[in-house]
Amino acid sequence: MPTLKEQGIDVVVTSWQGLFAPAKTPPAILDKIAKVTQEAMKNPKWEEALARDGLEMPPDRTRADFTKLVADEHAFWGKKLKELKVDME
Repeated sequence: MPTLKEQGIDVVVTSWQGLFAPAKTPPAILDKIAKVTQEAMKNPKWEEALARDGLEMPPDRTRADFTKLVADEHAFWGKKLKELKVDME
């Protein structure tokens, strides 16, 4: 199967992971989730587990940074799919 670039689609695809909560989740709850998640990710076993799967530690992001990342990804891929005339089902 040809790569995207071989098909004339000039994009770089990366992966990312994140936690999501319902839209009306109180900020105090979101702050708590962010805090305990960041603390858990400091455990060396987390990095070891990612490395076994060929993954790297994600960058340290604030909730605002992650919100922007998701919005930017949504905008980029929405535009790219329209350019390529890809219909979502």
